[in-house]
Amino acid sequence: MSGNWKDDKVNGCGKMTFEDGTTYEGHYINNCKSGIGRTSYPDRSWHVGFYKNGMQEGFGLYSYASSKLDGKIMAEDNDLDDS
Repeated sequence: MSGNWKDDKVNGCGKMTFEDGTTYEGHYINNCKSGIGRTSYPDRSWHVGFYKNGMQEGFGLYSYASSKLDGKIMAEDNDLDDS
């Protein structure tokens, strides 16, 4: 993980690369995705949008190999709902 550090935690802009090759670049508060960010997946799909408490929430844009979807995502009880 790289980025702006405060008290041994990423705060502000940062980048994390996961073992499967997925990357997240965006804003963090205390090591938690918060604010706007982009997640890129090994299959070349991606999501750009808002995050809250480490979860995708609010407006965002997904891009898949075959299509794009934009809309609102609300996180509730750790489940994602595309309503």
